[in-house]
Amino acid sequence: MSFNLKSAVLALLLLLTLAGAASAQQEGESRPNPEWEHYAFDLDYVNDAGGLSFEELARSNKPFVLVWWLTNCQLCKMQMPYVQELNDSIREHELELYLVSINIDDRERDCRSYLAESGLSIPVLWDMHGRRTDKGYGLKELGTPVTYVFGAGGEFIDTITGYKPGYSEAVLKLLDIPVPDEK
Repeated sequence: MSFNLKSAVLALLLLLTLAGAASAQQEGESRPNPEWEHYAFDLDYVNDAGGLSFEELARSNKPFVLVWWLTNCQLCKMQMPYVQELNDSIREHELELYLVSINIDDRERDCRSYLAESGLSIPVLWDMHGRRTDKGYGLKELGTPVTYVFGAGGEFIDTITGYKPGYSEAVLKLLDIPVPDEK
């Protein structure tokens, strides 16, 4: 009889645990996703404005775009105006989307100089040689520029490699975000 009582108590505890987990998920609380570990990073902004981690982006429950680039990469230089265009669109149209670029130059000052010369105003994190992000994102295999697109909650959607005209529209379509009309 005590065995049945123990079984009933354990079953009740399990049921309450599952109900609590379902309730937390319904209330919009994001719990760590095992995939996050694969993509994990924690980097500092080039302009010394603090830092950002993959988990912070994933927990925001907004889709986000990560763009890796180098200042001495010709394809990156061609792509960056399109990245800036997407950043401007996000701001102007208040799109529910985060955009973060990650520079992987040898020296942070090279990145700072390029940003000043080019007039780019995109948020930039710095990861020397991609040391802290290469493993999760395969930068050596893919080259630069490379863009990773994630849905709300950190769900991987797709990768865009190399130079791509129509970049802004391509990213927004991957996320099922309507392309804003130009003014």
